[in-house]
Order: sequence, then C-alpha cells, then structure tokens
Amino acid sequence: MPKTNTRIFLWSGPRNISTTLMYSFAQRKDTKVVDEPLYAHYLSKTEAKEYHPDAELIINSQELNGQKVIQNMLTENDSEVLFYKNMTHHLLDLNLDFLAQGFNLILTRNPIEMLTSFHQVIENPSLSDTGYLDHLKLVKHLKKNSIPFLIMDAKEILLNPE
Repeated sequence: MPKTNTRIFLWSGPRNISTTLMYSFAQRKDTKVVDEPLYAHYLSKTEAKEYHPDAELIINSQELNGQKVIQNMLTENDSEVLFYKNMTHHLLDLNLDFLAQGFNLILTRNPIEMLTSFHQVIENPSLSDTGYLDHLKLVKHLKKNSIPFLIMDAKEILLNPE
C-alpha cells in the first residue's frame, strides 16, 4: 500500500463545477477521489432529506456518523493523493480539527450563476443549502487556526483549466 503524501479537502457549494474538478483529479494515476463522504451525515441531521434528490438512497448507503467519516478520511492510505470532494454545509456539528491534516481548497461561484443552475435541482433552495455562509465560517476557522487554504472561483477554472 502506498503511503499517503497528500490529502486534499475540496469544500464547495452546489453547482460550482466541483464534480468536474473531482473527475479531473480522478484521471491521475496517483490519486483516489471520494465524492461527498459527509453527505449522509448532513442529510440525516437536517430537513434537507425531505427535498434532496436520492436522499433515502444516500442515507442508506453511506456512514451517518460524521466523526467516523472524518476518521476514515484521515486513516485511508491506499493512494499517494487522496482527494475528498465535500460540500461545506455538510460540516454540520463536526469538530474541524481534522482540517489541519490536509490541504483545504474552497471552490466558490458567483451566486447569480449558481442559483440559476441550482434552482433546476432544488426548487426553493434555502441560504443554508447554498453553502455560502458555511464558506465564510470555514474561512474564519482556517484563518484563526493558521491552516493553509486556497479560495478558487469556478469561473477562473473554466476560463483557464490548466
């Protein structure tokens, strides 16, 4: 088994090209990607389970205990690079100390562009569904604890993928 050298925690809101970015990392031979490992934890603790597509399937197929998910993320070591695509609002009620054990990339998008797209999936999204407030909380936490991070605008990636 390879020794893990790098953990990348991608923190996104919905409709921010996070899946596209995840698939680009999946093309690397040295990288394993994991898609939204904290999703079931989030759904199980919020009313979002009532209106998110495939919520029941997700809840029944993933670990509900967010701290267990985080422990798995930190102990997994079967690739040189581990890329975890997450939604920032899925960090609900979790200890954020683990963030120091990886590189944190925050992906954001112009709210007007995001909401136009998101409305097609979730008819009446709440502010908490968008993840923007959680992005701000995450940035404050990372700064306060001197944890390195990068904020990227999805549009910049689209305009210059390299």
